[in-house]
Amino acid sequence: MSGQSNLITWLAIGVIAIGIAVIVAISAQPAPELEALPTKVVSLATTTPEPPTSTPTPIPTVALPTPTSTPIPLQLPDVPPPPGGQVLLLTPVAAGMVGWSQSDDIRPNYFGDFNIYAGFYDGQVRVGAFQFDLSDLAPGTPILHADLTLMGLSAGFLGDQGTWTVQLLEPWLDVQWPQRDFHWLSRPDSAAASLVFPLSPGDLARGRPNTVFFPPEALPLLEARTYSGQVSFRVTGPDSGVNSLFAWDSGFGGESLNRPPLLRIVAGLAPEVPPPSPTPKLVILPPQEGENLIALAAVRLTETAQVTPYSGEGTPTPSATPTPLPPNWVTPLIITNTPVPENEATAVWQLSIATAQAIVMGTPTPLPINLWTATPTPPVPDATPTPPFILSSDLTPTPTPTVTPTGLPDYLRGKILFWSDRTGASTLMFMNPDGSEQAVLTAPDSWVYEQAKQGQNMAADGRFQVLVSDHELDMNPDHILENVMLFVAPLHEQGRPTRIDAGGASYDAVWSPVDYRIAFVSTASGNDEIYTVRPDGSELTRLTYNDWEWDKHPSWSPDGSRIVFWSNRGSARNQVWLMNADGSGQTNLSNNAFNDWDPVWVR
Repeated sequence: MSGQSNLITWLAIGVIAIGIAVIVAISAQPAPELEALPTKVVSLATTTPEPPTSTPTPIPTVALPTPTSTPIPLQLPDVPPPPGGQVLLLTPVAAGMVGWSQSDDIRPNYFGDFNIYAGFYDGQVRVGAFQFDLSDLAPGTPILHADLTLMGLSAGFLGDQGTWTVQLLEPWLDVQWPQRDFHWLSRPDSAAASLVFPLSPGDLARGRPNTVFFPPEALPLLEARTYSGQVSFRVTGPDSGVNSLFAWDSGFGGESLNRPPLLRIVAGLAPEVPPPSPTPKLVILPPQEGENLIALAAVRLTETAQVTPYSGEGTPTPSATPTPLPPNWVTPLIITNTPVPENEATAVWQLSIATAQAIVMGTPTPLPINLWTATPTPPVPDATPTPPFILSSDLTPTPTPTVTPTGLPDYLRGKILFWSDRTGASTLMFMNPDGSEQAVLTAPDSWVYEQAKQGQNMAADGRFQVLVSDHELDMNPDHILENVMLFVAPLHEQGRPTRIDAGGASYDAVWSPVDYRIAFVSTASGNDEIYTVRPDGSELTRLTYNDWEWDKHPSWSPDGSRIVFWSNRGSARNQVWLMNADGSGQTNLSNNAFNDWDPVWVR
């Protein structure tokens, strides 16, 4: 029995030991993998918007709080139209028609942003602006009632002080609206009428509509816009003191509540025969007797350019320096023919007058209503007219200056303009695309050259432009780049500038007139060479290859097949060269013993 008992005891101990071993072995095995479950992170915290950055400020990226409820529904007074009348509910037709602008900024405006900022913040003033299309109203249609509603979007920068006002703008501001900048949007004389009752901070909140009404005296002004089919407004807030800035909804962009500005018009029966269009309101400035008005205008422009800009610190001191006048302020002028100079001093004086004339009167844009008209005196009988150009073979040391043309001369279309030192000074010349008929231009050269250059940095469809800057245009302006870079910026659409990094300093950028290609100069290779690239940075192609020489200032042919540029290759003199758009067929066009540079192909 004793032996059997011992055997049972040992068996029991063995079973216990095996159990313990199994338990230990199981605990040592890794846990089985669980199937990953989808997760959803929900933040209940309300984010606070970051304040706009200091001068110059790009479009602020504002972290808006998630709305806890839908916007308050509109409650507009019931104003039924008369028999045959109509009620129109209008909103801006495109993102480029609505936005804001600010003081001390490198950009004219921020049309296309989801905000309509108005107020004062961090030393800068912001003005909201928007435009409506009235083409659905027949010209002369009587307007019986009108109101305008703005939906609040962001109160993150709102203080407890200030007053906001909505104003109907003067009709001349409707033209070229996407280019309007802070100067014109903020001027006191830009407003034609104020809408009823200003707004205070207690009236402003995200998701809250603000409705303002047209006073009776403003309705005829709105009726007058039915002839042009456009009407523009601005919203202004405090322009000094403590920070107080508010944003209404533009109706465009990812952060929008989809509540754009709403213009409601109650109109009567459209007339069968529209009455005559209203006469433009002009402010006539009397000419000053005994003074040469062209020279006086040049002096005023110089005074304006030399005035010390406001530093943003303290209260600006009022200045008597003249500022640009609105387009409806006009001064009549009579310009008479200039006699042929009798000596060199007279020729220099007449050239100065002609240059001032070009600054004051020359314009590549559609003629504004205040264009100064010139009434020339009859030409002297048998007078020999001055030729529009002088061949280089007939070049004289002092060509006779002529009256400044009011538009780019037709004989320059398709020609190549360039600068040369052939006369002993910088002189504007032109030639055919094959290098023939190189001639000195007798018209005021700087005006013609600048007009020929205008628009060559814009895409053919007018949607984008290429810019050169040493700052990040879509980030904090304090972020200075090591080199100047190219940026592609939308003109009339929502979006921010996009940087094109070619690996070095980039400049002299021009857009092809027929497709989405940009020619520019880059130092990526260690030398100044010409490249082409797509706006998105793709298809970067190097066109010129040299050791130490420079290849600069490209300009596209009107058909986009060739590029003209200047290079100091070979002779170490600057010469005008031509190549195909792919870099092939490089040819010296000017090919002379002087220096020729900065060509522009006139489109």
